[in-house]
Amino acid sequence: MKKLVKFLWVPLLLLGGCTDLSDGVGPTTNYDYFSVISFSAEDELNVGFSDYRVDSASFFELDYSYVHLPSRHSIEDDALEVQYNNKNGRLFHYFLAEVEGLNPGKSYNVFFDLDMKHQIEQDYTQEDLRDKSVYFRFGVYNYKPWVEKINLTDSLGNAYEEFSLHLDKGDKEEDGEDMLYVNKVALASNYVLNKRIFRINNRQHVYYDVQADQQGKLWVVFGADSELTMRQSTSYIGMTIFYDEK
Repeated sequence: MKKLVKFLWVPLLLLGGCTDLSDGVGPTTNYDYFSVISFSAEDELNVGFSDYRVDSASFFELDYSYVHLPSRHSIEDDALEVQYNNKNGRLFHYFLAEVEGLNPGKSYNVFFDLDMKHQIEQDYTQEDLRDKSVYFRFGVYNYKPWVEKINLTDSLGNAYEEFSLHLDKGDKEEDGEDMLYVNKVALASNYVLNKRIFRINNRQHVYYDVQADQQGKLWVVFGADSELTMRQSTSYIGMTIFYDEK
């Protein structure tokens, strides 16, 4: 485990899917610790999908990769690009990061800033996009969430198995028991149509009073589901997570 660095605003990464922590006061808000996810391959994040049949991964064209995107500055940005075809209208994708270095057993309010973009990867009409959005969700836990196989039955009475993230995610703008709705982006917005980078945060939906485990660890999950039943991609470019000790 890396030691905490006090009053320093620099991106620090801990390999193996973990993010390192620093103490300090940021430029926009007070906080006790922060961690940075740069979305480079060295992060080794856990990336996954939920709510699709076990035997149909290729049908949904599920994939992700670490890429370089043109930056608003003079250098390229690292990014995690998640691709999928939301044919069932309820596919959920997510990434998971393990954070260590917090005070064991202490409670934290957790909030974030995230730069990202969302693209539609096939031909569409404006009618296809009408009143449809992508919904973003966030959760923090003192255990590592997992994906499980659940048994379901289709409309014809045929049994099948489906992959499901073992969390209550909520629906559209409603919170779940385990994840909070934090924001949405309309698929007909300029951000999506012009492939623009945008920033979201959860200042209005702070994850309150989550207790670090006895090793000072937390697990952060961020994910999205789209109402558009087409091929699309979400690119995550940079995320800063803040931890306010209670």
